[in-house]
Amino acid sequence: MRNPQRKGLSPAIKELVYPLLAWPKIQARWRGELDTVSRIRSIGDSGEAHAIPDLLSYAFAPNHDVQAVARSAIRNLFERLPLEQLPAFDEALRTAWAHVEDWYGVKPSVKKLKGRDPDDLVLLSLMSSHRSGYVRAEAIHSLGKDSSGAAIPFLLVRLVDWVEAVRRAADLELIDKLQPQYGGMIVRCLGLLERLSEHTRFRPAYREWVNELLKRPACAEQVAAGLDSNQRAVRRACYPLAAGNPALSAKNVLDRALVEADVAIRRWAFSSGSALWPGNEIDWTKLAANDAYPPIRQGAFDVLARTEISSEELSKFLFDRCTGIRRSCQALCVERFGLVPVAIYREALAGGNSKKTEIAVRGLAETGSCEDGRRLLELLNHHSARVRSAAIRSLGVLNVEQIEEKLLERISSDSRSVAREATSVLLQRKLVSPGAISVAAKQNPDGQAQLAVLRQMWRASKWVQLRLYLDSAASDNRELAECALERLAVWESQFNRTFVQPSVGEPAELLVLAHRVESRLPADLAKRITFIVQSFAK
Repeated sequence: MRNPQRKGLSPAIKELVYPLLAWPKIQARWRGELDTVSRIRSIGDSGEAHAIPDLLSYAFAPNHDVQAVARSAIRNLFERLPLEQLPAFDEALRTAWAHVEDWYGVKPSVKKLKGRDPDDLVLLSLMSSHRSGYVRAEAIHSLGKDSSGAAIPFLLVRLVDWVEAVRRAADLELIDKLQPQYGGMIVRCLGLLERLSEHTRFRPAYREWVNELLKRPACAEQVAAGLDSNQRAVRRACYPLAAGNPALSAKNVLDRALVEADVAIRRWAFSSGSALWPGNEIDWTKLAANDAYPPIRQGAFDVLARTEISSEELSKFLFDRCTGIRRSCQALCVERFGLVPVAIYREALAGGNSKKTEIAVRGLAETGSCEDGRRLLELLNHHSARVRSAAIRSLGVLNVEQIEEKLLERISSDSRSVAREATSVLLQRKLVSPGAISVAAKQNPDGQAQLAVLRQMWRASKWVQLRLYLDSAASDNRELAECALERLAVWESQFNRTFVQPSVGEPAELLVLAHRVESRLPADLAKRITFIVQSFAK
């Protein structure tokens, strides 16, 4: 029988696992014959916890050496498993225990695992995921007697068990574990608790019990350690707990949260900080206005918009990188102060502030007119590719006329991002034929720019696309040819979405191109494209 849980293993570990499951050799391996011990030890050193289900039968093998190395390997693998993955792993274990009993005839016993050896304790914990509710309940009662705290993750998982008696047993055993000496393990389980809270059988009181425990001064050290956890969910849960723990400085916690790389933690700090630290030592709005995350800056703008903010302070948001914030600020500037945003953007461009130039160009596209075309055309020679791209985009938005030659020049000589933007504008406004754009791109010495232009050709008409893709498939530029093959496959798969007919004589020309690159195309794709073109050539 194929074990579906083996799909989570790497190819190398699969090669180690398969011989351990082959029947009837598995019986010899249970006796310690062949390379069983060394193979299991290699699996245990791999760190791939998905191999645990395949080792369960060996944990009860009659040979003592095989049994010992299998249990040790299972413990090593389980210690590498992030606790947040335990609910999904619980499902895999339930299937695995059924496989062990039904196919291998092994009958694991909870009573024989009461030696409290670390290896046996992990195996006992795994039995709490057994398919039988009686076995799960018995395992929970045994785990409750353990004083190490290692059983806590499994007790948490059983809180949402589908059998009420098992849930009650886990509930009672967990209450006894809600003590400061288990604070470290409970902190490690905060991500798991968050995952379990999505379950319909999860009671909100469980989270309240845990929060109440971790906010005690006796747990301050464990909670502070959780701020450095490599598990994101644990760090996110620890910040509110640390801020509410009287043994820890709320200001220090907030200062640290404000410089966290995790956006969710910074967002929590900005939303809850003023309530947790009401003093004036931290300027929340100013910090939020300079945050890298747009929704946080949006929140700062919304707060300032409701206050008596000066026009000078408000106008700073005209140069925000977020389009939504800029548009809101533009409207507020006009409504409250009678300011004309376009004049501010023009002044910024005239001032030559390089930090504001790109945003000023974007703002000009939102508030300006075609009269600003001269300013934008001058920026096509700016040293920054971002400014040049923004200028091209603005020229397209403002419908500035007679820009074809300038944009073709950018396509033939500029960087990838600029060439891509120029191609997009020309194709959307239909100012130049796609063929002319393709010719200009071939003059660009940057192969990446040619690639960017080709990827924009989905904006061209159906049969023009085919011509350009076939032509590019014959290119000596390997990346360009590979991209053309990808686009040809997409073109063929989407052929019937439109019913545009080719022009007179076009099928014959396309057929010549198709035959020229036929050797470069996958055989099936070449056959289908040739058939399509031939059907229109008749």
